[in-house]
Amino acid sequence: MTALVCRIGSALELRVNGSPTETSFDGLSRSWEPWTYIDAGRRVSGYPLAEVLPLMDDLWRLTVRGVDGEVHRWSEDRLDSYLRWRLIQDGTGWTLISADGRRISNVTEIAAEGRRSVPGTLEVWIGWEGTDRVERLIRRFADIHDQDITVLVVPSILSKVSSTARGRGRLPDLFMVQSDYLPSLVAAGLIQRLDGMDNGALLEKGRDAFTRDAGLWARPLYFDTQLVFYNPRLVAPPPEDWDLDDLERILTDLKRRGTAPITWNAYSAYWLISFQFGFGKDGLLESDGGLVIDDEPTREALGYLLDLQERGLLGVREREGMMGRFVTGDVGLILSGSYSIPAFDEADVSYAVSPYPRNPGTGAPLAPLLDFKGLAVSRRTYRPILARSLAAYLTETGVQAHLAAGLSKLPADTEALEMMRRGLSERPHAEALLASYDIGTVLPPNDVYPIFKNTMWKMLSFAFTGQLGVDELLEQGQRIIDEKLERRSP
Repeated sequence: MTALVCRIGSALELRVNGSPTETSFDGLSRSWEPWTYIDAGRRVSGYPLAEVLPLMDDLWRLTVRGVDGEVHRWSEDRLDSYLRWRLIQDGTGWTLISADGRRISNVTEIAAEGRRSVPGTLEVWIGWEGTDRVERLIRRFADIHDQDITVLVVPSILSKVSSTARGRGRLPDLFMVQSDYLPSLVAAGLIQRLDGMDNGALLEKGRDAFTRDAGLWARPLYFDTQLVFYNPRLVAPPPEDWDLDDLERILTDLKRRGTAPITWNAYSAYWLISFQFGFGKDGLLESDGGLVIDDEPTREALGYLLDLQERGLLGVREREGMMGRFVTGDVGLILSGSYSIPAFDEADVSYAVSPYPRNPGTGAPLAPLLDFKGLAVSRRTYRPILARSLAAYLTETGVQAHLAAGLSKLPADTEALEMMRRGLSERPHAEALLASYDIGTVLPPNDVYPIFKNTMWKMLSFAFTGQLGVDELLEQGQRIIDEKLERRSP
């Protein structure tokens, strides 16, 4: 076993198992930009311990000495979350902050005892927006720790993982997932439970998005939320606590002026869910795991949307048509996800955003869907500790805050989100994004949701083309859903 020793002005020494190496923390601080954290309500810079120490397969004991000579020790049973510890720059020295909130100022020595990781190979599959930024962070981790990590951008990760598993091919060690991937991945035994990585730093809604059978199956990385996008050249900023009456006044005024009021892909059940919640539905699933759509909240929500369409206030269009009309200024408002923000910025589109309005009849807001992306570890990996260490690194507070800000996503770490609330994170539209998180809901990682989505996609197309009325549509849709649920049951 060897040790890591480094010095900043001969003030800080790091050791692992008592023997020095040539690795330099001074070199780390010169080569890599620090991350941003909160300390005592202020913005500070620093590095996670996951970058400072070499990778450890097992950490038994950590000893830290301050400038006053006082020694602080942590034993094995309190070191599960050491990857969340950080060294922050404090004047001319460094302050260590542990996961349990202990602070040691002007640290002079950090000594670790444990089993070091050996260099190895890892394959990671990533997707969705901002893959270049995710890959850069993985490269930083690989370079700091001398690991051979292959990163592949895979457009349809679930399909690729499933087909690779069926063909008995090599699966990635770590890959990105979204909540509705879990039912099939868990049923096929392709991913590991990550309960031990739930260190209390996860947002509750992020934890819910990846919890199934009382187990955590993926580490939340970041998430998108739904927003109202509007053209500020055509629409004045809505009131701060606006409701559907305010929305209708805006839409009516746009129609009067000869501008298309609002459009989105209302054929998709993905967008209907928000209105179901706004019209009084407590949750997509029933307490017994069933799914009911022929209820009063769904009936009123769908009736409201069809009424908007009949009055010429809502145009139903697929994503490409909706985005195209908004970019050209031919429509005043659209419903879209926060993933559209970077694209609009890059195209220099005139836009502003607002959280969803509330329903004055129920007092409940339309609940935007929070689309969490996470990191899952393959059950077939030969390097499970390395895969978990990389997942923990990418979801560490400073790293995640940086990633989310650069992608106009929201971080799934409680402290990183708090940085946004305090204005310590440079985030455009932060207020609207945070408000959307507060009123948002997550899709349950349950195999019932795909049944709902696929059934309602067909039924909603009948509704918006005038082929079925609300009552008949929901009655037929419920019958189809019940039949599918019955066939699914053992």
